[in-house]
Amino acid sequence: MATSRSKQPPSERPDAKSTELSVDHALALSLADETEAALRWGAAALELRGREPDAVLVTSRLLEQMGRRRAAVEGFGLAVGQALDDGNLPLAMAAVGELRALGVDPEGSIERVASTFCRGAISHRARPGVQGGADPRGRPALHRRRRRSRVVADRAVAALQRAAHGCAA
Repeated sequence: MATSRSKQPPSERPDAKSTELSVDHALALSLADETEAALRWGAAALELRGREPDAVLVTSRLLEQMGRRRAAVEGFGLAVGQALDDGNLPLAMAAVGELRALGVDPEGSIERVASTFCRGAISHRARPGVQGGADPRGRPALHRRRRRSRVVADRAVAALQRAAHGCAA
């Protein structure tokens, strides 16, 4: 279990390695069911280096868990674009998968991925019998969150929006 000290994100401006560690720490806290603390770390990674698609993806996933669906959808779309800019096909497809899991039609994102990575790509329409929109993680319905959790989520949304617009903290 994480200590309270490890739940506090870094406040100084670290290098790319530190940002990567912040994202890793956010994932570890998320797996420990410490969503709010994980969101703090994800938002800190965005604040420090908003052009990191992995930080955008992780923070968007955490926002969705906190009930911020619209921000999560926007974040996953941003993660697709940033991953494509970086030439990171697996991360782009992970973001597409997250959009699909939220019931969002990922056709436009799939077309962007295909046009970026595939020569002469054809449309990747859903095949008959393939079910979309279901949440493969089987997440339970969200419960009402405390005010403190909303503040953390608001800060993460603001960091995600700054990352989308290329603004520094």
